[in-house]
Amino acid sequence: MTVLLLGANHDTAAVAVRECLAIPEERIADTLRFLAPSTGELIAISTCNRTEFYAASTESERALRQFIYRHSDLDEGTLDHALYRLEGRDAVRHLLRVSCGLDSMIVGEPQILGQVRDALQLAQQAGSAGPVITALFQAALNAGKTARAVTGISRGALSVSQSAVDLAAHRLGSFEDRTAVVIGAGETGAIVAHNLRARGIGQLIIANRTLERARHLADDLHGEAITLDELPGAIARTDLVVAATGAPDAIVRVETVTAGGAVSASNPRLMIDIAVPRDIAPGVADLPGISLCDLDDLQELIQRNLRNRRDAAREIESDIEERTNTFLSWLAGHSSGRTIRDLYDHAERVRVDQVARALRRLSGLSEREREQLEIFSVQLTNALLHDPVSQIWDYDQGAANANAVRRLFGLDDNIVDDENAVERERRPGSAA
Repeated sequence: MTVLLLGANHDTAAVAVRECLAIPEERIADTLRFLAPSTGELIAISTCNRTEFYAASTESERALRQFIYRHSDLDEGTLDHALYRLEGRDAVRHLLRVSCGLDSMIVGEPQILGQVRDALQLAQQAGSAGPVITALFQAALNAGKTARAVTGISRGALSVSQSAVDLAAHRLGSFEDRTAVVIGAGETGAIVAHNLRARGIGQLIIANRTLERARHLADDLHGEAITLDELPGAIARTDLVVAATGAPDAIVRVETVTAGGAVSASNPRLMIDIAVPRDIAPGVADLPGISLCDLDDLQELIQRNLRNRRDAAREIESDIEERTNTFLSWLAGHSSGRTIRDLYDHAERVRVDQVARALRRLSGLSEREREQLEIFSVQLTNALLHDPVSQIWDYDQGAANANAVRRLFGLDDNIVDDENAVERERRPGSAA
């Protein structure tokens, strides 16, 4: 028994290809139910950046490839350049790296851990998550949680809009009693506004060239909408200004700030310009009480956060290797479970028989001495079985070692291929 991964991600497939491969969330459970009779245990992760199938048998590959081409409506072979196939250790390590955020477009992005959890839940609903796949995904979830809790790989924004809010939080402290003006209601301005509201900003003002668009965003965030003509008055009562429009010329000039009054060192304001070209004229930085930051300041913060995440990623890799080995040892034992059970049963029969013989020869033993002999025989049996069982739990040689154990201990007349036997037992629709 092994783990098979077949999929494509942002590194191997362009957006157009990923769109063809993506499975809508509401269809994933039905897809798994459809495939499981042919594949056995199966889970699918499908996001905007990856579509991956994880199965507990290499025999599932043909059925998965046929489905992928049928689902994408592309000719067979045309996706081979985008698909990757990993097996065993490589497949397990890959999933753990995915769950920890190491395989994401943005290292450490937090959403993927929830997506891995959702994939497991959907497979459980579909009945395609057997013991191997469930154990694998639980190991991945534990790895992802530990990575985020211990190393902080998800800390520190790597996008300009999020970094602007991080910088503001660092400079201003708590947002609770602060007022912020976001200039621009487009995509970037909306991200900034949502982040400010999520971080607990006291009052939020959305300024835009068209009032209707400003109102649409402001209503969604329980904020206030104004036009650009109203900026002087709004800036006069604010602590933070974030400018993010696509205007060709500066929107906030020296006169824009001074027209509202109250420009002094005792009335400090932080202004962050993330527009290209810049929305805030450079001369504004010379006004008393004004602290102006631009994209250069944010890039320095982003690069520092990126370095911190890379350092965290190196810490995580060693933990992933250890967890990979732990899972593979469990898998080897699970695959050879019948041999381990048979070995212990055989040893127990021998032990009981030999203890009975000894007791017949030592009829004068007290009850206490008989108990001590029983305890000694159990401890001796377990000690003798430790090394053979450890060899069966070895992932790379476990199957071969299991067959050798069956021969050496005479567990049955025929060598049993535990791996194939367990696979057949676990496959949906197989005879119990």
